[in-house]
Amino acid sequence: MNPVLDLVGAARSALTAFVMGWVWLTAWTAPAAGATNDLRQRVLAGEAIVFKTGQSEAERVIPAPWLAEAARKGIAVNVSHAVIAEPLDLRQAAITNGFRLHHCVVKSPADCSFAIFERGFDFTDSQFAADADFTGTVTRRAALARGTTFSGAAVFTDATAEDVFQAQGAAFLGKEVKFNRATFLKSAGFGPMPGQPAASFGGNVTFEAARFGGALDLNRVRFGSGTNSQVVFKELRCEAAANFRGAEFRGVAQFGAAV
Repeated sequence: MNPVLDLVGAARSALTAFVMGWVWLTAWTAPAAGATNDLRQRVLAGEAIVFKTGQSEAERVIPAPWLAEAARKGIAVNVSHAVIAEPLDLRQAAITNGFRLHHCVVKSPADCSFAIFERGFDFTDSQFAADADFTGTVTRRAALARGTTFSGAAVFTDATAEDVFQAQGAAFLGKEVKFNRATFLKSAGFGPMPGQPAASFGGNVTFEAARFGGALDLNRVRFGSGTNSQVVFKELRCEAAANFRGAEFRGVAQFGAAV
């Protein structure tokens, strides 16, 4: 046995293994990087992105900054069955095109405060797993939260819906939901509709000083999950019909100065 030759052979083997590993890694990551760039380009081109329900969660991830970038540039956002892991930041955005997230999961906080949705928004059957802030948000067209789940706090304080607001089947699971001083110029629906049950609120809800210019439907809506929860309608203003038929209040309900 020649120690020198043995050492040279071992070095050659190690070098060969390194080169083969590098070639394999390059071959594996290059298509993945290409696919990522292709997906980003499709989002920024306004294409509809529809993932298959059988795909893994990792395969359905879309970075939140891509969606925000498209929305702020006036590009339509139309995504289905995606997972959005990062915070969604649409603060003060002027969103001139459609914004649609269907059957999506937003895992981190969503901040849409003071954003203007010229064509409304559509979050049908999506889930906000963390807090969702719509403070001061303006929707010029339909605001759709049908079947939407809000697992954290949901804040619509000072928001304005110039068109219909539909939250049939929405599940507000967080400890706090606020519609204080919100304005609904047309109908606001929380009651059941074909394909959707009535909305439900698991924690405290406040509609203090909210204004409803169109019909308010709270038919069969369940408020609270226990005697410690409360719903506040103080100074609520309904300028059209208000339907509370079948509404269930499991905690304290306050209607002081509501008209």
